[in-house]
Amino acid sequence: MINKKEFHIQTKVGVYRVRIWWDKVDKAYLVKAVTLPGVVTFGASLADAKRMAKDAIELYGECLRRTSLCPPHEHCSERESKRNY
Repeated sequence: MINKKEFHIQTKVGVYRVRIWWDKVDKAYLVKAVTLPGVVTFGASLADAKRMAKDAIELYGECLRRTSLCPPHEHCSERESKRNY
């Protein structure tokens, strides 16, 4: 059984939940943002995985801003999130 732990990552676009777990095959900590579709990354250590998660989330937010979309998080209204996805 894979032991996935949940963390809150503070970014310049807000606080996001991520799941991080150790993958024996890849020999790395894998990361998936809970509310951001397609935001996945990895790190050699837990601290590295958290840094990579922060970078990936901020890049995702920047891409959405450049396309005038609102990232799906608590600060978006339900109407905005549904409109953009």
